[in-house]
Parts: sequence; C-alpha cells; structure tokens
Amino acid sequence: MVQKNPFIVGGPRLFALIVLYVILVIGGVVLAASLERGSPARIAVAVVQGLIVTAFVVALFVSIRQLDEMEQRIQHEAMAMALAGTIIVVTGYGYLERAGLPAVQWGLWVYPLVFLFWALAYGFVVRRYR
Repeated sequence: MVQKNPFIVGGPRLFALIVLYVILVIGGVVLAASLERGSPARIAVAVVQGLIVTAFVVALFVSIRQLDEMEQRIQHEAMAMALAGTIIVVTGYGYLERAGLPAVQWGLWVYPLVFLFWALAYGFVVRRYR
C-alpha cells in the first residue's frame, strides 16, 4: 500500500478550493465591515459566505468518498472525535459564560476548532491502525 499524506484528503483540487475559500471569506469580512449592519448588501455578503462554506464542506465529503474503505473509516472516526471535542468545548464554555466569563463569538471559532480537533483526532486514530 502506498503511503499518502493523510492531511491532503482531496489533493490539489481540494487545496485550491481551500485557498479560494480563505480568500473569499476574508474578502467577505473586509467587504462586510464597510457595509452597514443589517443592510441588504451586508446580508447578501453573509449569505454568499454561507454558500462558500457549504461548497467547501460538500467538496470535502466528496473527497473523502474517493478514499479506500480503511482511510474512510479513519476519517469518519476522526470526524466523530472532532465533533465530540467541539461540543465539549463550546458547551463547557457556554456554562462558563453564564458564570461570568466573557462571551465568545462562536461563529468565528467553531470552524477552526473543528479542524483542529479533526487533525488531532486523525493522528490519534491513525496510530491505532498501525
């Protein structure tokens, strides 16, 4: 079996989509900052950003479906662990917010948190199958 880089699930095409995603989201943030909060233009920018995230997630799952069964199992276990870790952090901090800690805009942090947990979980799961 040829050893692949596990963090490049979809290869160059998915990497290009990630770069495009980052550029569009940052561009959207910059554009939205110049628009009045609640304005139709700012809402339209937010909708486009949501569609970009949706396209990225769909592309990610399409890439995972192209992997062999073992690699799919590893990715799915890592995703489940990432989901669990994210739920624990977000819910736990929600309790701490009610206890007086400062509020966090989770809309900005959930996505990177999920990918951080996914990468950590992937490393953990891969070691189990060596």
